[in-house]
Amino acid sequence: MPKFYVGSGGSSGGGGGSVNTAPVTVAALSGTVTPNAAVGNLFRHTANADVVLAAPTAGTDGQQIVIEILANGADRSLQIGDSTDLVSIPSGTWWTARLIYHAADDEWVLTEDDGGSAAIPRVLYSTRASSHSTDITLDAAAAGNNFSLTVTANVAFNVPTGLSDHQALQVVILASGGTRTITLSGSFARVVGINTSYAVPSGKLLRLSLRYSALNSVCLVEAAALQQ
Repeated sequence: MPKFYVGSGGSSGGGGGSVNTAPVTVAALSGTVTPNAAVGNLFRHTANADVVLAAPTAGTDGQQIVIEILANGADRSLQIGDSTDLVSIPSGTWWTARLIYHAADDEWVLTEDDGGSAAIPRVLYSTRASSHSTDITLDAAAAGNNFSLTVTANVAFNVPTGLSDHQALQVVILASGGTRTITLSGSFARVVGINTSYAVPSGKLLRLSLRYSALNSVCLVEAAALQQ
């Protein structure tokens, strides 16, 4: 399944590839929509209920597509990927976005959007896997909201950089080669019951749920779960 995240900067030009450039129209849209990039570069939807925009399928490297969504009958909420931040599209108005496909990473980048009452966070959906033997500082702006990490030594887990207001991160850490101690940076805010460190047995997982709030500029550890 392709990954889906929002990149920085604008983009111009038409869609790549040799697919049809005529609008692909969905008259009555509700629930989840998954554009098929093999059949077109312009997708025009009428939303008769709240909708979720999933990552498009069948993209070709460099292909650009445009998504247009009209809120019909009432204001409609739009969720993109697994983002917890909803965009409200006022009734009778359009939300539009341009996406480009990067085949090397199997991900769609949202480079432009217009319309709606809320700004979209830079990163919406992207899972990155990496291995670590030293302290970990994730880049939430460039890499995504979902991380699968393998640790081969005891490490400190620092507050990610590039966080946007309300951005939520899911981090899964696998201990490899022995029991590994994961120590949370003192810069985190923690809900009651969250420890400052976890000893993760070899082959077991630690899951962390993080959320950033611009109200007091903290990254809150909302949940920590150690596999039995």
